[in-house]
Amino acid sequence: MLKFLQVIFSIAVISLAGYALITEDFRFQPYMILLLGVTMLIMGLREFQKGQKVYGWLV
Repeated sequence: MLKFLQVIFSIAVISLAGYALITEDFRFQPYMILLLGVTMLIMGLREFQKGQKVYGWLV
């Protein structure tokens, strides 16, 4: 489940970043930063589930 969410949020971040770079329209940048933060949170949760607490805190 977390892997699926990580992939979905990562695709959304890459799409928004690509849109901003191509069109030079940065009005969606706050949403991109928010989605990037959620992606990092999910990555940390996955590391905690694996038992790698040090990497979970760093991510």
